[in-house]
This record gives sequence, structure tokens and C-alpha cells, in this order.
Amino acid sequence: MVVTQKLIKNWINPSLTTDNHWLNKAELWLLLAIAFLIPLHQPLSSFFSFVVLALWLINQVRSYQRCGNLFPRFKKNVFALSAIYFLFIAGSFYSSDKDATLFDLQVKLPIVAFAAFFATRTIRRETTKIIGIAFIAGTLLSSFVMLIAATIKYTAELDAGVFYYVLLASPFHPTYFAMYLIWSMVLITELTVSHEVKPYSAKAIAYWMLYLFFHIMVVLMSSKAGLLSLVLAWCFVIFKVSTLYKSWKKTMICILIAASAYILSAALFPRSFGRIETAGEAISQVDKSNGSNTESTFQRVMIWKASVEIVKNHWITGVGTGDVRKALESEYRTSGNVAGLEAGLNAHNQYLQVGIALGIPGLVVFLITIGWPFVLALYRKYWAYAFFLLVVGMNLLFESMLERQAGVMFYAFFNTLLFSDLQHSKARRIAPDSTI
Repeated sequence: MVVTQKLIKNWINPSLTTDNHWLNKAELWLLLAIAFLIPLHQPLSSFFSFVVLALWLINQVRSYQRCGNLFPRFKKNVFALSAIYFLFIAGSFYSSDKDATLFDLQVKLPIVAFAAFFATRTIRRETTKIIGIAFIAGTLLSSFVMLIAATIKYTAELDAGVFYYVLLASPFHPTYFAMYLIWSMVLITELTVSHEVKPYSAKAIAYWMLYLFFHIMVVLMSSKAGLLSLVLAWCFVIFKVSTLYKSWKKTMICILIAASAYILSAALFPRSFGRIETAGEAISQVDKSNGSNTESTFQRVMIWKASVEIVKNHWITGVGTGDVRKALESEYRTSGNVAGLEAGLNAHNQYLQVGIALGIPGLVVFLITIGWPFVLALYRKYWAYAFFLLVVGMNLLFESMLERQAGVMFYAFFNTLLFSDLQHSKARRIAPDSTI
């Protein structure tokens, strides 16, 4: 009950004179549910997002009735993060495939929906922290469910492969779930490496055990982007320890733990790290092999080449929001990429995906919506948000994240939440160790 009251106190709706209205309570609990369900059950997280937006509309109507303003204290800079969505709407007018266009706009709807929601809400540090804890809990439960399911399969099939990659990550894409795990590790770091938790307390040890568990889960996901992000996650820990404690001994201990964890993971799970070696071999064979090669890295290189050609030919406006797949399939036929054509693969790079749909101008806008918050986060020393954008930005190089609910929900929800928190907590410039 105390926790609930504290949360409500920190959840301010500027359109109401009281913070204790039932709509505010409902909005907050729905946000916690969304954060919990993103790594656990995508359809339910999408459903709750529609519910919270419905309540948001009701709340805005109440605001209009009380003060004659539908959007009081509307934060335009938060809403500006959704600029790319309006370009996708513009791109729909010159798309020939209207069904694909409507589906694409529906999938990307959270980008503008969450931007509008958080642009009219004041987010405080405690609220953001509890939402982060809900996400960690959802990631942990989802990991347990995956491991239990894999164990049951193993007892029936006696195949250790069920503990790796797509067989373990189902129903999620391994790269997406690895990204959830990495973000959970960052949130755990923010909870652990702080003035509030003693370095060698029972609470700190419990947090670090959970951190190492998520480390192992990332390795089992066997995602190449995930393994690269794992290095960044440990770098984040080392950075936080060095800046908070200012002790070279603690920093060296952290570096040794990080190096040991990575080396032991490579020794204990060679199947996961073997995918990196396979990727190197595939890249060297791109010009020698044929288009029937289905190896993921080989296909990515082939797809990226095809995508670059399309962007070159339609660099001003792109092919349109709904015609990306048609353009890629046409280029696959030209380049002889049989496997890519049969699988109907997207660009597997969100930057190229945007470039194909909207041209170079659209790509520039998309880069600004990521780069601008990143610079602000660095300037105000909101390190966790800067790291979030760094990890997401890197994963966008290998996946078209905004083409699937698993990616767009995660990106849209946390990006607008953290940016709203950043705008409210300008004092972070003098508090680099502030907890998320």
C-alpha cells in the first residue's frame, strides 16, 4: 500500500488538480503491465497499450472540461520523437500496395501513440525506476519459461540444441530477446551501482547473481548482435563503477569479472560463439557463393547490397511506405538472391529499410530522432538512456526492428518514457549516478 501511494505521488497528471484520481492510478498500473509484458507476451502488451491510450483520451477530455485546454503543458520535444511516423504516413500516398501500407502504419502506431501519451505526462525518477523493475521481472519470468520449455523438449528429444538460438527464444526472435536481456542488465546496474546499495551487501549480491543469469541467457540466445551488445553491457558496468566509487581497485575487479564471464561463456557455450566464426566465413564467400545460401550473415550482406541499390535509385522520396517488400523482391530477382526471394526477407537493417521507403530525407529525420536524444542524454549525464539508444542504434544495423511489434513496442515505449524523464530531470547534469 505504501509503495502504491508513493507511485501515485510521483505520477503527476498536470491536467488534474489531484494526483489521486482513479484514471491516474489506472494509467500507472497499465504502464507497469506493458513493461512487464513486452518481454513476456507481445499480444497482451499491445492490448494494454490500447487500453492505456483509451484512458489517456478520457483523461484529456477531463482536462478540457476542467481547464478548457485539451493538452495542457504539452511537451512538443517529446512528441517530436514521432516525426518519422508522419513521414511514413506521407509515404503511404505514393505506395501502390495499400494493404501493406495500412499494415505497416498499424505496426508502427506505438511510435506516435506513446509519444503523444508521454508528451502530456510528467515522468518522475521513481516512476521510471518502478517501470524498469517491472520490465526486469517480465524478462526474468520469460527466461524461466523458455528454460523450462527447453528442458521438457530435451527430455523428449535429447538434443542440446533446444537450449540455443531460435529453439530456445521461441516465440521471440533471438536478437530481440537478447536486446531485452541487455536492457534488463543495464537496469540492474542502475539499481546496484548506486549510493543506496552497499557494494557487498546481500541485496547487491542478489542483483549481481541476476545480472550473471541474464548474461548466460544472452549467450544462449546465440545472437551475434546480442553478443556484441553484451560487451557494451559490461562496459557500462565498468563505467558506472569507476565514476561512482572512483576506486581503481573496484574498477579492476569489475574488469576481471567481465573478462572472466566472457571467456568462461565462450568456453562453456562454444555453439553460441561459433556463429561469429561462421559469420566471418560467410562474408568471405559472398562473391563466390550463389543466392541459395541461407546462412544469416551471408543473406544480410546480399540484402544490404540490394537495399543500397534501391536507395540509390529512389533516394529523394523512396519507393513508398508499403512498397518496400516489392522493391526488395524485384532486386532479389535481379541479383539472383533465391533464398532471400523465397523467404520474403526485409532489409534486416532499419536504416536501410527507412531509406528504401522514404529516401535519404526520411533517413536523415530518423537518424535525428535517435541522435538528438543521445546527445542530450550524454550532456545531462543520463547514462542509462544514452546506453539504451546506443544498444538500440546498434541493433538497428542488423534488424529492421520497427517492422515487428516485438521491436517497435520496446523502442517506442522506453524511448519516449526515458526522454520524458530526461526532460523533467534536468538536474541529472549534476547527478550522474541517478537511478533509473
